[in-house]
Parts: sequence; C-alpha cells; structure tokens
Amino acid sequence: MYLGIPMLTYIITLFMKLDDWWEISLLVWFACILIFWCFFSFCVLWIEVWACIKLMEEDDGSHLIDDDPWSARMKYWFMRARDGCIRTMRYRLSGTHKNHKKVDERTTLSMSSHVKLGCLKDLRAEGPYSYIANKEWNCCFTPMTPPERIQTLDEIRGQTSYVTKYSWSLQQLFCQTNDSIPITKGESSMTEVQINSNIACNILGNIIIALLLISVLVWFGLPPAVLGIVVVIVAIFMICVGFATFRLFRLRNDIVNQESHTLYRYDEVMQQSTPKDRYILTVVFLEVVFLFLLPLIYLCVANPPIAM
Repeated sequence: MYLGIPMLTYIITLFMKLDDWWEISLLVWFACILIFWCFFSFCVLWIEVWACIKLMEEDDGSHLIDDDPWSARMKYWFMRARDGCIRTMRYRLSGTHKNHKKVDERTTLSMSSHVKLGCLKDLRAEGPYSYIANKEWNCCFTPMTPPERIQTLDEIRGQTSYVTKYSWSLQQLFCQTNDSIPITKGESSMTEVQINSNIACNILGNIIIALLLISVLVWFGLPPAVLGIVVVIVAIFMICVGFATFRLFRLRNDIVNQESHTLYRYDEVMQQSTPKDRYILTVVFLEVVFLFLLPLIYLCVANPPIAM
C-alpha cells in the first residue's frame, strides 16, 4: 500500500508531465503511510484489548449478560478498563531488584541422568526508584514477602534465546533485554571481536542519543533552567549507560580470559514491592494530564515548540 500506490502516482504524474509531480507523489506517499499506520495501530490495539478482556474475564469470572441495560454495560466496561490499567501499571511501577547471575561450569552437579547448572549471584542492582519503593516506610507500596520472580515472555513460553558467535548481531546486545543470554565459553561462544564491537556500539550509540536529545531541546529554545534539568537527566542516563557498559566488559573478560569458567550470564528480576491502587491512579492521572492534555492544549492554542 505505502509502496505500490505512491509508485503508481509517481508514474502517472510523470506521464501527465506535471510540474509538481514530486510534490504530489510525496503527499500521496505520506498519506499512504499514515493510513497504513492508523490501520495497523487499530488492529494491534483491538487484538491486545480483546485478549486482555478475555484474560480478565477468565481470571475473575465476570462477563456481560445479553439482557444487561446500557448503564450496566457502561459500568462494566469502565471497571474493565480501570482494572486492566491498574494491573498493567502495578507491574510497571513495582519496586524490583535485578540480580546479575552467572552459570559456572565448576558448580555443575550431576544428578542421575539430569544435569543441573549451578548459578552464582554476581551483582545486585537496584535503581533509585526501586530503592525508595522497597523501603518499609513508603506508604505508597506494599512489601512482597517473599519476593516474586518477574519472568519474561520468552521464559513463560519456554523459548530462551541464546547469543552465540553464529547468531550474534550488534542489535542483540545494544538493545539487550532479559530474553537473550550471551554464551561466553565453548565452541559456540562469542568472539573477542564481536564483544568489542558491542562495547563500541553501546558507547557511541548512547552518546549519539544523548547529543540528539540535547540538540533538539536547544533548537526548541527552552529556558536555561529547563536545559539544566535536561542535562542532569542526561547525566543520570549516562551513568546508567556506564553500568551497562561495565557489564559488557565483564562479558568480555569471560570471553577473553581462557581461565574463566563462566558459561554465560543472565539477569533475574525480583519483584520486591507492589504499588497501591491510589498511587497507581495518581500516576495515570498525571501521565494523562502532562503527556496528553497539556501538549494537546498547547498545540491547539499557542502551538509553541515545547508542545512537541
């Protein structure tokens, strides 16, 4: 759609010898992309909302009856939307601990016909948000005893992705999630050149992202105070990048050091605390106001650069 129709428009306008053929072709191309994106977004939103509602109906056993009046139907859908929003945000706003673990071949235990790999806790990370959320005095959160493991989608489906020297790419470790596990020892382990490329890509890529953000804000002409706050946020971002790069250097040490016994490393996220409903609704309200309503009002009234 977004290739065929613009190409036909391009051909037709050239045959018609129009002076503004390029302008018409570009406008048709932009329109086709916009229509395709809207249709694709609607389908994805419809499928995800439908699946969420079905899952919630199976969980609590509630459903609509054909004879229900419109008031009952509206109340039902409002409560469904509210409960779905609270459940999703409860997962997003939870206080967590991330344990960076490694599997060492020296701790391999043979048990009859099964082999169990020993996992050693290597590093334990806790961000500033989780540090505050996990405190007992924080009235907005409820501690979880014991903590629960947050599993990734691939772990739930039983499809763990491993990064070897054959399946390696720059994107897999630059955009690394908990789903992919890099192999650091054995015939299929990553090579030194590959992990060096990942380290260089991680450093340069994040520097470009930070510079792009600062340059866009400078172009908007924001006040110096706002720029100062942005610079502080970028500095915090670069500190997080430093920790991520440090973990990549540890992977490099496992690959380069021939005496290393680490087979691979992986992250284990533990949910330490859950936010209360009032806190969740407050966060949702603030996000709607500051990320949607205020920019929309700015665009409709004054259209300043900050509305972007």
